[in-house]
Amino acid sequence: MFYPLQLSTALLALGSLAGTISSTTEHDSFCGSQPSADILAIHKQLELGEPGQHFPRRDAGELISLDTWVHVVAANETKQGGWLNSSDIAGQMSILNKAFAPSNITFMLAGTTRTVNASWATRPNGYEKDLKTKLHRGTSRTLNLYYMPGLDSGGVCVFPNMNAYEGDALALDGCMVGTFSLPGNAPPFNMGMTTVHEVGHWFGLLHTFEGGCDDVRGDFIADTPAERSPNEGKCPHGRDTCPELPGLDPIENYMDYSAETIQDGFDFVSDADWPGFSSCYSRFTPLQIVRMRTILSLIRLGLQ
Repeated sequence: MFYPLQLSTALLALGSLAGTISSTTEHDSFCGSQPSADILAIHKQLELGEPGQHFPRRDAGELISLDTWVHVVAANETKQGGWLNSSDIAGQMSILNKAFAPSNITFMLAGTTRTVNASWATRPNGYEKDLKTKLHRGTSRTLNLYYMPGLDSGGVCVFPNMNAYEGDALALDGCMVGTFSLPGNAPPFNMGMTTVHEVGHWFGLLHTFEGGCDDVRGDFIADTPAERSPNEGKCPHGRDTCPELPGLDPIENYMDYSAETIQDGFDFVSDADWPGFSSCYSRFTPLQIVRMRTILSLIRLGLQ
């Protein structure tokens, strides 16, 4: 483990504390990921012990490479049925790696599975355990991405936890993402950034609007200002839904809901370095990067 022993020991004792903390954020159509009491307790402890804007002790920010398995679950072998070809997958992996490059985390495609199963593809939320148990590959440090067309939301991902990754805990790990979120589909969430958002959850990050204006801790990250509600679609620079608290809404943050591409009625600013990508949805903050690497080192790399 890369984090101080005292903090590691404290986190292992979070079972009773976790039961006293709950999330106030509700499910919605963009993201179905909801933080467990366990991950909220972990964030609370890390907020108290994290060493400022530096990486955890013995983590000099070196490159972390993670094996990634992509599982295509389609109703049939057509784009409408959710089928993805190799170029679709390569494009998504490139987007994922570009977004996480400032974190010095890279994702290496370890393999791809393709399954034609109409029930799994069109009603995956009801078959999550079945499909993940059959398809999951690797360990706690292996990212498993499941793409299917029939999700109830754009994506949903399993947060890290302090329990041993074995049995169902390991089999159910990973992120389910709608195939409609990949480039070439209808706007506004169609540039592959839904995967980036969900992988942020896989590393333990919360939504920037977690807790709204009422919870002073919010997402437990000091450099993401409080936000009453998600920024859905537009890029209104200067948006401030918690005027009594410091900072403007972090609408550019990957853990908010800002649009990725132009759509009628949406404000849009192109990015010459990433054509078609909305410039207001573009980053993780320095302390989010610290937190991702901390949780990754402490939990996913430490409990293999």
